[in-house]
Amino acid sequence: MDKHIGYYKKAAPHNHQPSLGEVHASYDTIALPKLTEVIKPFVEQYQRDAEEDLIAKIKTKIQRGEAFQQADGVLIALTQSQSMGRLHLITERDFEVAGYLHKTEGTLSLEPPEAEDETYDTIPNIVEHMVEQVIKRKDGHVSVVAPNLLKEYGRIVLLKE
Repeated sequence: MDKHIGYYKKAAPHNHQPSLGEVHASYDTIALPKLTEVIKPFVEQYQRDAEEDLIAKIKTKIQRGEAFQQADGVLIALTQSQSMGRLHLITERDFEVAGYLHKTEGTLSLEPPEAEDETYDTIPNIVEHMVEQVIKRKDGHVSVVAPNLLKEYGRIVLLKE
């Protein structure tokens, strides 16, 4: 029957254009596994397009001097972030780097102390600290991407927006 034909036009509205594509299916009788199978190519293409756009944005920001790469560059930039305006931190999922916090000065470092120095605490994952710093900002934004997408940038990037 015609009344059972539905059009899954959008996963999310965007300028009144389908975000993923137009999927024709019977919403009354289609099983979830079949619907997943029908929609999957659209979602995968959307993800590839989004990744390409993100890499293009990163390359442009690097050329303009508005990006910081690798954990040490991002950490240094975050210590000066109050004068930077809006920030966008992009990190790979499951990316971790140990860091060191000076107990009295409150400074962070990726370099271990030269000797056993009890004035430093070890932070098992300083990336979490960086994410928290950006999120605490009213105008900060954090994106987590697939592993190895940012490999050539040291797996973490901070953009000035």
